[in-house]
Amino acid sequence: EEQRLADLHRRFAPGALAPVSGNVTEASARLAAADHELDEGREQVRTGATGDAVGSLRAAEDAVAQARTLLDAVAKVGADLEGARQRIDEVRAETEADLAEARALVAGGTDRAGLQPQIARAESALDAADQALSETPPDPLAALRILEEADIALEQALSVARDAQTRARKAAASLERAVLSARST
Repeated sequence: EEQRLADLHRRFAPGALAPVSGNVTEASARLAAADHELDEGREQVRTGATGDAVGSLRAAEDAVAQARTLLDAVAKVGADLEGARQRIDEVRAETEADLAEARALVAGGTDRAGLQPQIARAESALDAADQALSETPPDPLAALRILEEADIALEQALSVARDAQTRARKAAASLERAVLSARST
């Protein structure tokens, strides 16, 4: 596991690994505590204190389980970082598509929903994500988080703008029908 963590440190930014950076050391300490408890349990069995030995054995089992949890967390962070790398292209494409739609709405005069600030935020997020990925080593989780947050905000603003545009079309159609009906009358 030390090798796995060292490999992750070579491939990803320290901030991405901060939650698990001490896990291998802590797991080693837990395993050393388990060894100590086992030694105590053996001594207790040798002296006939089997009840105490059971307690020592349970403490050793708990320490081993805690060590396994710590080491599993290292593996999970590694998988999360790899998954983030793969998902970034998808989220970037979604963000760019939403940006194109938002720009088109603004160019068409539909900015009642406050699209302009969200467009600027999304453009900034694309740049910040590129920066997080261009650092050596990169932080794909940070890049993904930046893109997802900006895209969610942009999608919300787009939803409001789409609703406003739909209401305007319905109102125009209703007005057109009313004018046609008035002319017929």
